[in-house]
Amino acid sequence: MFRSTARGAVMTALAAAALSAPAMTATATTDPHEHLIVPVHSEKCLDVLGANPGDDADIVQSTCDGRASQRFSPTAAGGDTWLISSQATGKCFQATPAGHEGGDVVQRSCDGSPVQRWRVEGEAAHGYRIVSGFTGLCLEVAYASPDDGAEVRQFPCHGQANQRFSFDGVPA
Repeated sequence: MFRSTARGAVMTALAAAALSAPAMTATATTDPHEHLIVPVHSEKCLDVLGANPGDDADIVQSTCDGRASQRFSPTAAGGDTWLISSQATGKCFQATPAGHEGGDVVQRSCDGSPVQRWRVEGEAAHGYRIVSGFTGLCLEVAYASPDDGAEVRQFPCHGQANQRFSFDGVPA
């Protein structure tokens, strides 16, 4: 499993980058901004279902193996929000239907719209909340499922482990 020994360092670096630069950029050899997003309750990884390159492909959780569909890059989107894009597809997390509790999180072509903007809140020791900048709802693994293929959705924030995530760096 690809687990970082310095979980807090990743988000500290993200926060520092947001304050000092308009966007984060990748390098040709190693992308220090590429992460596995790991739900605290299951220690699995968020994943683009089936590495599907199309719009509306579901974001789910699956056993971590570091494949490209499990690698995500946050990019500063203005204010305190981020676009979270898949390394496999280049598409962004989007809450659907826009603004509805329980709505699935899918990938769509990145356009920077409000439904694609997410805030990262909290601290590394307890896991970060990923909160929709549009609805104020939290990203969560539905029903705290430990299973591969469990859907990721937006839901009112309650602070349980299925709404907390670590951002683990991907080894070179």
